[in-house]
Amino acid sequence: MLYAKDLSVCPSVRANDRVQNERVERGGRTNIHHRTRPKPVSGVMTRRFSTAFGEPLSDESVRYVNEVRQRITQPISAKFNTDFNIFRFVLSAERLHKKEKDIDNQPVRGFDENPMFIKKLMPKGEILDARDSQNRLLWYIEYATITVESIAHALQSSQACKYQFWQFEYMLRKVMAQEEKTGRLSGIRHVVDMNGYEINPFTMAMMPAGFSDKFRLHDNNFLKSLTEEIDIENIPTTLGGKNEDIVCIGAQKVPHNEYWVPENPELLHHLEHLHIPAKKTRHISLDITEPKTLNWYFRTDGDVFFGIFYEGKLDSNENHHIEVDSLEMIYPWLKLSAKLVHERDSLVCQRSGRYHIVFCNRHSWFSRRTVEHYLYATDAEEKAHRVHSDGSLSSAIHH
Repeated sequence: MLYAKDLSVCPSVRANDRVQNERVERGGRTNIHHRTRPKPVSGVMTRRFSTAFGEPLSDESVRYVNEVRQRITQPISAKFNTDFNIFRFVLSAERLHKKEKDIDNQPVRGFDENPMFIKKLMPKGEILDARDSQNRLLWYIEYATITVESIAHALQSSQACKYQFWQFEYMLRKVMAQEEKTGRLSGIRHVVDMNGYEINPFTMAMMPAGFSDKFRLHDNNFLKSLTEEIDIENIPTTLGGKNEDIVCIGAQKVPHNEYWVPENPELLHHLEHLHIPAKKTRHISLDITEPKTLNWYFRTDGDVFFGIFYEGKLDSNENHHIEVDSLEMIYPWLKLSAKLVHERDSLVCQRSGRYHIVFCNRHSWFSRRTVEHYLYATDAEEKAHRVHSDGSLSSAIHH
């Protein structure tokens, strides 16, 4: 069995907001599903928010709202046709576009530099320069050797997300190079050998509506379908083609004795418990007046959302309610599970202000989550202070 999926990726302003367009085929037609973000309503957005919560709309905000109204081509429901509702759109645009990041100028890491493929946690096949009849680059791979258990026991959840972003960035650059070379829209045609990968027909029947539209699932006569759009010289011999040079390196199962284990078992005895009820969020705030490095180590009993947000203005009320949507995200908002592999990372905090370490369990309707953490901040002299759940500080001994 084999399925073919056509992928097309689009650039974004921020790498941690990287999204991709999926080109999918159905009945000989190509549908493009766009998942994009709003464009800024003005050429240059301010670095601050033009109106803070609790304030009336500023003149600048009103100007943005009027610009948005001029660009709206469809009627707005009278129930929601207010300047404040329009400004919520502007607020999102300000947050996403207020500062141009230089992250896209970083070196692009290919599959040979991606730990997901280096450690053979995922099967690897090269994205070829060869293309199908619609200018889409060919990418052959097999799924039979994938072991989700190995990935879960070998990598931090945040690392798995990061390495996937690297993969998407590399795919994007390959597509962009093809478009520059040919002057035609391009994408990636992902051809996956499903031989040995069991598909439960009952599971397929329970998939959401439209799920099956995202790929073509072929039977044993797949070669005839492939050759209608792909030259047989560009099909590997493993699929009945004539190209012996196209190979896929399979994934390898991680043996139990190589599963992740804590580097510092003593630290586990000093973790602080933080309980997060269902549908709730908890945050730990740290005020910084000089450059410091924020370090964290935590484990969870289930999946939580985690991220770090920056608030420039220091409010005397340290326990005031925060709206993360109005703050600057400085560490990606990711859904993580630190049960099998604990999370550990750091962030250099150069700017003075308040930093919010946020754990969120709003996605859970009934179950609470427990986070056990050790947070600490180090200054230029390597002096470390532990950050507790209530925001208080103490000497950091175990780190």
